[in-house]
Amino acid sequence: MDEMDVRRLQSALDFVESARGNLEPAYRKEDFPTGDVDGALLAAAGLIRSILETEESEPITIVRAEQTCFGCPSQWDAWDADGNQYYLRYRWGCGTFMLKARMTGGELAWMVYGEEVSSFETDDHMDGVISLADFAEKAGIRLGGAL
Repeated sequence: MDEMDVRRLQSALDFVESARGNLEPAYRKEDFPTGDVDGALLAAAGLIRSILETEESEPITIVRAEQTCFGCPSQWDAWDADGNQYYLRYRWGCGTFMLKARMTGGELAWMVYGEEVSSFETDDHMDGVISLADFAEKAGIRLGGAL
C-alpha cells in the first residue's frame, strides 16, 4: 500500500466515522443486509483502521523511464513492471510523482488529472534540475533494472 492508499483509507475512515453521527431518519433498517446501519458503519471503520495499522508501504519500482525535459522542470514519463504509467516532475524545489494511467484488464485507463503518489520539497525553491536517482530517493520510489 502506498502513501496515496493510506490517505484514501484515512479519508474513508473520517467519512465513515462522521456518517455515524449524521444518519438520516429516512434510512430504513430493512434497506441494509445487517439491519443495523450504525453497526455496518462501525464494522467498516474497524476494517479500515486495521488495514491502516497493519499495512506497510511497499515502494513503487520504476522499470522504465524516459526523460521528457532536462530542467525547469526536470520531468520523466515512467512505468512500473505492471505497466502503470507515471509522471515525475521537479521544479521550484518541489517534486511530484503522479500516477498518470493505471493498467486495468490489460489496457491503460488514463486519468484526467493524475493521482499524486508522493511529493517532496527541497530547501532551494529556485531549483529546477535533478537527476532521476535523486528524484527517486526523495520521492521514496525504487529504480529497477538499468535505471
